[in-house]
Amino acid sequence: MPGSDIDFHRPLDATLDLDFLFSIHDFRKITATLQIHYAGRVYQIVTNHPAYYYARQEVLITRDYTGSISAWFDGHLLTLKEIEKRPKQELLYRPNRLKPNRSPGL
Repeated sequence: MPGSDIDFHRPLDATLDLDFLFSIHDFRKITATLQIHYAGRVYQIVTNHPAYYYARQEVLITRDYTGSISAWFDGHLLTLKEIEKRPKQELLYRPNRLKPNRSPGL
């Protein structure tokens, strides 16, 4: 039983974004091609600004309790699109390590 019937809690400020405050925050650098790598995935920034505006800048990444990823730059929410990683290309030929005019063992 509570010691008193009076609620001593301060009222919550309505301007606070609790989802943002309780999300996981991390920082990443934006690549020259406007990509962000986070948690094994690659995200592309969708923007009308030229690439040099964001390239090599630091961005705040947030992940909320649902697992949703958001990116923030200078206090503004960026639009992200998840892209698939390109598979590593296999070599079509094996380069000859021997010089063309030499035979092995010489």
